This record gives sequence, C-alpha cells and structure tokens, in this order.
Amino acid sequence: MENRRASRYRLKVLHEHRSSGRVKRKVSELIFVNDQPKIIVGWVDLGGVRAPIYVQNVDPAKLRPLGVKHFFRYDGVTDDPQDTQRMPAYAERTSSAR
Repeated sequence: MENRRASRYRLKVLHEHRSSGRVKRKVSELIFVNDQPKIIVGWVDLGGVRAPIYVQNVDPAKLRPLGVKHFFRYDGVTDDPQDTQRMPAYAERTSSAR
C-alpha cells in the first residue's frame, strides 16, 4: 500500500498560524497559482486520495526563501478557516442572541 501521507508538493513554508485564539508555528505546503503564492493549511482524504481543502492567499512581499532547498518563510500570520469564533456569521448570531 502506498504512503498516502507523503507530500505531493515540493515547496514547504514555515509560518505562524492562528487557531482558537493561539498562534503557533506551523510547516505547511506552498503552491503557486497564476504566480500567486498560496499556503495549504488543511487536507481531506477523498477515497484514499489526499486533496487540499483549505488554501489561503498570502502576500508575496512577506514570503522569502529560508536558504534551504524548497523551504520558505512567511512573515505574516495565517488564520484557521475552521475557527468559528472568527467567522462573521458566527459573530452576528451570537451578538443578536444576547
């Protein structure tokens, strides 16, 4: 059986990631779509095939090579797309319920 967790993308990025109000350092995969950098912060397994589910656009000016082959550093902070407290619809529901 092949290793499904093996990386498909060669480029990695070290970045700060905010989730549940805490910021932690994380290594994610980096892709370029139409010369615009994007960080893949979440994956889903679709029938044994690993597919990106959460992709964040990043500022190219804050992306720099680390000096190690295929590794970059992003000087901004990415946000967890599953963090419900940061979602606008969640904020509207909780403020109107009070």
